[in-house]
Amino acid sequence: MPEFTPYLAASVTYLVAALALGRLTLSRRQARLTAWSGAVHLPAALLAPLLEPSYWAPARTGGVAFGLEDVLITLAVAVWAWYLVALRFDARLGAPATLRVAFRRSLVPGAGVIGGFLLAWLAGVDPMTALLATCLLAAAALGALRRDRWELSAWGALSLSAAWFGLVWATYALAPGFAAQWNGAGAWAIRLAGVPLGEVAWAAAFGAFWPVFLAHVFDVTLSPRPADATSPLRARQAAR
Repeated sequence: MPEFTPYLAASVTYLVAALALGRLTLSRRQARLTAWSGAVHLPAALLAPLLEPSYWAPARTGGVAFGLEDVLITLAVAVWAWYLVALRFDARLGAPATLRVAFRRSLVPGAGVIGGFLLAWLAGVDPMTALLATCLLAAAALGALRRDRWELSAWGALSLSAAWFGLVWATYALAPGFAAQWNGAGAWAIRLAGVPLGEVAWAAAFGAFWPVFLAHVFDVTLSPRPADATSPLRARQAAR
């Protein structure tokens, strides 16, 4: 019988926890979008093996090169990224487009992001460095299209890096041997309280990118803060 690896256990736990928290703490509309977030990110699972062995070499159930763990973690990271943003901005987020519309709108920017990463990887750039750079450049490009979404990007970077650090730290505490599956060499291997710097840096970059990408493909708007809407400056401008 195949071994139930720490990678699979962590992937299942991360995904189930984020979906459950979304159901418990978000509006129905944002809980649904949180789940859809994972579905939109699913094609990125095919890139997972490209981070090996330079960044890490995870043991998968059955000893395969690509497995269920890669699919589940791809879903989980996107679900967490949007959940943390929706948790803060739920009341200010507009209604999303349908999933079918979102998939159609994601084709061009999604292909651009994946293509950019693949070009950097083929050029010999370190895979994790290429992934971080691609996420940050895409976040900047999408943020430039709608500057009201920069707030989503900033909070996404901060919240996901903190949450991901906690998740990985807890996973290492429960399965100490799992930490040995990360490459111990290179700048991304520097440990922060036992967690590789690459995990924290990746979470910050992905947290900056994914909320603006998802907001773009689902055409989600962010309404002004209530304080902004009633500020003296706005009141004077509205009176003119």
